[in-house]
Amino acid sequence: MGIDVWGRGSHGAGSFGSYCALQHISPSSLGLSVAIFGQAWSWESEQDKDEWTWEKWWDYERLLWAGPRIIIAKSKGTVSGAESLSTRDESFGRKDEEDEEETYPIPEMSRPEGTLPCKCTSPPYKAISTFFPRKVPPNPAKGIPLE
Repeated sequence: MGIDVWGRGSHGAGSFGSYCALQHISPSSLGLSVAIFGQAWSWESEQDKDEWTWEKWWDYERLLWAGPRIIIAKSKGTVSGAESLSTRDESFGRKDEEDEEETYPIPEMSRPEGTLPCKCTSPPYKAISTFFPRKVPPNPAKGIPLE
């Protein structure tokens, strides 16, 4: 199944709405393959804006693929494996406060002419990576299985 991140003919209208199409394809439960087209969308759609920077692009890119950043409270003393210190710095204009929320502009889903409306209700935004199971990479010393 193919998804165009630019939204050309894709359910969810592309961009941050691409998750709507992935919700239907359900690669982890149905075992379907997904081809994602137009991955440069996160740069190309914003590059002409006056205040667009590499740092802003990286935050936008991460939000699309990995999802909202989770800020865990800064602790005093040691940090356990379940805790993390925020690595973002306000000097770069990035979120560094626990109560700030990242926003993602989910587009209005237009219906192509001559098609029936989708009666689905999409869940709240999910990053693209959340639709695919995480697996440990193969160990080359043991040989790579060709399945």
